[in-house]
Amino acid sequence: MRKLKNFLCFLFCTIFCLQFLGCNTTSTLDFTCFNTAVHVEVTGKSMSDDVKNTIKNALNSLEVQFSATNGTFTNTFNNLETNNSINISDTAIEIMDLSKELHSFTNGKFNPAVYPLVKLWQFSPNYPVNEFRIPDIQEITSFTTEKYLNLDNVIIDKESKKISKISPISVDFGGILKGYASDLIADVLTDNGYKKGYINIGGSSLKVLASNSLAIRHPENVNNNIIRVNTNDLTNFSVSTSGTYERYYTFNGKTYSHIISPETGYPTETGIISSTVIGTNGAFGDAVTTALCLSEFDKENPESSQVFILIEKILVEYPNALVFVVYNKDTDKLIITNKESDYFTLLDDTYTIVNI
Repeated sequence: MRKLKNFLCFLFCTIFCLQFLGCNTTSTLDFTCFNTAVHVEVTGKSMSDDVKNTIKNALNSLEVQFSATNGTFTNTFNNLETNNSINISDTAIEIMDLSKELHSFTNGKFNPAVYPLVKLWQFSPNYPVNEFRIPDIQEITSFTTEKYLNLDNVIIDKESKKISKISPISVDFGGILKGYASDLIADVLTDNGYKKGYINIGGSSLKVLASNSLAIRHPENVNNNIIRVNTNDLTNFSVSTSGTYERYYTFNGKTYSHIISPETGYPTETGIISSTVIGTNGAFGDAVTTALCLSEFDKENPESSQVFILIEKILVEYPNALVFVVYNKDTDKLIITNKESDYFTLLDDTYTIVNI
């Protein structure tokens, strides 16, 4: 864990050094939550013990409620028999509501009910396992039916604060929880007068109060960056990245990513190996980057591709967002983006820019 923390601190200090040069005071907080490293850094004034405790308590509360394996809410909900109900907290209502909205927004590509398939492919609860196996096709198809994946089968009664399900759905909120948490920490910092700094949760969910630029990690060489982005015009913004390169198994020469398609029940094979969205809120960014990795790209008809259509939807919600999708399939190495080159610098000239 110490190596992971040191790596994350080094990476993001390097990214933001121009912004923070000349600041006399840098204050940091490092701890573990959601089975990953959390790094909070502010400049200009020290982070008080009260603020640090507020941050840790808020994230620990989220973990206690929403951990996929033993969260008080997720565990109870996942084991709930159909047509029964349980009491639900305001936070759980918000996260479940948000999940349903994002599921609809991404046409089902983001789906926390994919959890049984994630377990079937051995990415939870004990990743990595020593002996990986490819699930039987009958096992896979049994979990790609409406009764397991249709979030309309989850019923929330906000007035009585109860939740029920009419089919055996089980969920994992890992696809939005880190982004949601980064937004929560940012609110704590801004409410306490901090104007410069960032929050990094697991390297994939980042919240930045202010910076000149940031770099997107190279999905094929994590010691390098693939793009440097100008963020001068952005404040208090989220950076969300999903990719096939962090959690995967290799079996008989083939790679199986942790990003599972609800449609096929198999790990994604779209050729999209990384997607980054900058300038939205954290939970939204986390969900849509997962959905982008599951979206098809047709180089012959890019405008009608699922990737282009989803990016256009994102830009309707967040017109100032920056989107970078890294595609590597067959002989094509492309970066699909909504921004012109004056917004970023390409750091790997083996890739070609495709503008939406």
